[in-house]
Amino acid sequence: MSLSNSASNQPIPNIFNVKAIAEYLPFFDGDKDQLECFIDRCEKFYNNYGRTTDRNFLMCRLDLTSWPLIKEALREHYGDRIDRQTLTREFLQLNRHRNESIVDFLERLKLMKSQVEVKIQTDESLNDGQKVILMNQNELNTLDVLSANTDDNLRLLLDLKQPNTLTAASDIVIRHFHNEMRINSLSRRQNNNIHTTNKPQFPSQPMNIQPRQIPQKFLTNRQVFGKPNNASNVFSPKNSHKPNHPLEPTSSRNTRFSRNNVFRPSGPPNFIAKELYNAEIGKPMTNQYQSHVNYSQEPHYSKLPENQYTLLEEYEVSLYKPNIDLF
Repeated sequence: MSLSNSASNQPIPNIFNVKAIAEYLPFFDGDKDQLECFIDRCEKFYNNYGRTTDRNFLMCRLDLTSWPLIKEALREHYGDRIDRQTLTREFLQLNRHRNESIVDFLERLKLMKSQVEVKIQTDESLNDGQKVILMNQNELNTLDVLSANTDDNLRLLLDLKQPNTLTAASDIVIRHFHNEMRINSLSRRQNNNIHTTNKPQFPSQPMNIQPRQIPQKFLTNRQVFGKPNNASNVFSPKNSHKPNHPLEPTSSRNTRFSRNNVFRPSGPPNFIAKELYNAEIGKPMTNQYQSHVNYSQEPHYSKLPENQYTLLEEYEVSLYKPNIDLF
């Protein structure tokens, strides 16, 4: 209501008084989210001080001569061009981002809810009754979107409380969020205390620890070697090798031919050496190694100079006569 309608006897304010009052109006920086708030404040100002003696409220736009034209131009240039139906569908599909807290999502939900309400209020095709119905439906849609983006515990709490408005639901959500934060903080502090208690305490500075001096002790011969036995020689080895067979007799004559040389150029021992050699290399035994010579014949041995033995020599040599019976 203008001043002229409320009190006819009062003078109409001039442009200078109106400009002084207009200094308290908010400044619009082109943000589309703040456009409707700015228009609402200007609407109240125009209803109170619009009928003045000077109509030059607007500069640089001579085509805009009334407040309705100015309001339409602001919404056309800075307003959201999305229609109400499209914005409502986007609002119903609103989801919570990853790693986004429920409090941040609640603020984003409130902002988009206000945008839908602005679309409903500024829709000139709707009457007042339809606007009320759409506003109530938008409130219920907001509660459904909030419940769909919460965890099981908070959703159960909202179902038990059954809030009717977003303001009541916001109080429940914020209270639950702070309780969870406090419980997590106490649990984390308790775990840190347990970890600190079980952790070994080390000094903050290195400690100068002197090693304990251990007296050097020298062992005696009795402690090292034990008590000596009088019946035995302590300097003799304990496990001396003693042969089990008697010593071989030796001959004092005819030493120019070695007894142990089995590879002599003639005589029966050479046959035995070949036979052993063939047995070692794995060749089969054949009849070619069986000698048909009669070694008992006297003329065969008597002619050899190394076989001129006496009785004592024959006895000694017979001790070393090799056994040719391999089978």
